[in-house]
Amino acid sequence: MDEFCTELERARGRPLVVTAVRTRQTAARAMWCRGATTDHILIVSALPRLHRDHLVLHGIGHMVFDHVGSPAVDRNIRKALHSADMTSPRRDLKRVVYTHREEHQAEVFATRVLQLTNGWVAPKPSSGSQTQVLEQLSSVLEYHAGRAAR
Repeated sequence: MDEFCTELERARGRPLVVTAVRTRQTAARAMWCRGATTDHILIVSALPRLHRDHLVLHGIGHMVFDHVGSPAVDRNIRKALHSADMTSPRRDLKRVVYTHREEHQAEVFATRVLQLTNGWVAPKPSSGSQTQVLEQLSSVLEYHAGRAAR
């Protein structure tokens, strides 16, 4: 994940800081925050590594696709930011709500990157059945305009 983020920083010309934060809620969450000069991905720290990596990549997916989303009210965002350079975030830094299509794109991005980088290592199949299940799951995750309207 570190190498991927470093390469992404280089390609985009902007620093990317991934920060694990402790929260009262145990829900699996991550948040991408676009700062003035730096992108931040905040991730719940109490998750297994693979799950954290997937959520970080999901946030990166929103960043890569330049999803804007629509603003949502979130008064506690300042409390969630603990890194030194984020202690006083810009006023326009907001939590956003993404469309179903944007969420789907970010989810497929995260899944595919994990697959391509062997971050998601499936057990060696004893038969073709597990490989077939993974291929079917992958096809389900692909975006289809007709399904997105549901």
